[in-house]
Amino acid sequence: MVSEASIGMCSEGGCISISDDAFSDDDWAIATAFTDEGIEKLQYIIDAIKAARH
Repeated sequence: MVSEASIGMCSEGGCISISDDAFSDDDWAIATAFTDEGIEKLQYIIDAIKAARH
């Protein structure tokens, strides 16, 4: 659900992508991180998705 909810979020909304290419040229590690504000917005989005499904 977090991936679904965070799709439309951007860095201004508190969602950032972190990438690490230290493994090799073809192997990247990518993670999504959230600021405190981003976590609050993400919770709001998740609540809205849950409400829409019921």
